[in-house]
Amino acid sequence: MTVWPDDPVVYAVEGAESTLGTGLSPTVEATVQPLVRAVESEIAQHPQTTAGRPV
Repeated sequence: MTVWPDDPVVYAVEGAESTLGTGLSPTVEATVQPLVRAVESEIAQHPQTTAGRPV
């Protein structure tokens, strides 16, 4: 059974440009780890939801 939190949280990173290439811009690259930590923290705050369950 899927259980969702009462107030879903959405995180997004908006790119400054959309030209083709490989890798991330320095700005986006600097955002990735703090964003990952924020998402992990949010999941840890809701252990009763499906997202908080171990896989």
